[in-house]
Amino acid sequence: MTNTLEEVEAYIRDNNPGTIVGVDEAGRGNWAGPIVAGAAAVSIANWTPPAGLTDSKLMSSKAGYKRREAIFDQCATDDKMVIGIGVVEADEIDRIGIDAAQAKAQAEAIRGTFWRLAYPPFVVVDGVNPPAIAPPEVKCVMMLPKGDLLVPAISLASVCAKVVQCRTMIELDAQHPGYGFAQHKAYGTKEHKAALDKLGPCPIHRRSYRPVAKAAAKHSEHKNAWELLDDG
Repeated sequence: MTNTLEEVEAYIRDNNPGTIVGVDEAGRGNWAGPIVAGAAAVSIANWTPPAGLTDSKLMSSKAGYKRREAIFDQCATDDKMVIGIGVVEADEIDRIGIDAAQAKAQAEAIRGTFWRLAYPPFVVVDGVNPPAIAPPEVKCVMMLPKGDLLVPAISLASVCAKVVQCRTMIELDAQHPGYGFAQHKAYGTKEHKAALDKLGPCPIHRRSYRPVAKAAAKHSEHKNAWELLDDG
């Protein structure tokens, strides 16, 4: 069930949960690498959002990228909040599907905040796909479309997920050169497609995604053709 901002605010007003855990993900549509979820547990009364905080998708410029990094580094060492990260790798995405992978990653991120929380938390998740977690582990889960723009705790979770996803793809670029992961972070760019067509998928590509599957088939056809020529 999705909720409105007014319903979220009414729940906070009527139940006084004290702490809110905002949740978002990064990398859902990427062709390679993991999906990463972030969870940010903050005090409703005592937390002031960092300056410039917004949905990470609106911080894609060079200046925005630096701001995301600065916010993440600042919040990672802030004892007034706790950050949880959940990761599901490409092979598991292929096995269970992206919706289930997102739900699992988000649940892992939420559980990653529990060590600092005295009580099961009130959770607000961006979007319409619920995490794989429910009461009694958490007090309540509310789904809020465009929550990354409306609720600062979700905005922070969005930034944390995106920073971890980007840093992961930069590391994976060194392990799988030639695809440009450090530049496009596994998005479906023209450069990524060209590399896929030339090299075929690497071990971290999501083979259940249609562009990757098509490139794998095309690369296999080319490989078989060259093998036939060599045999001839």
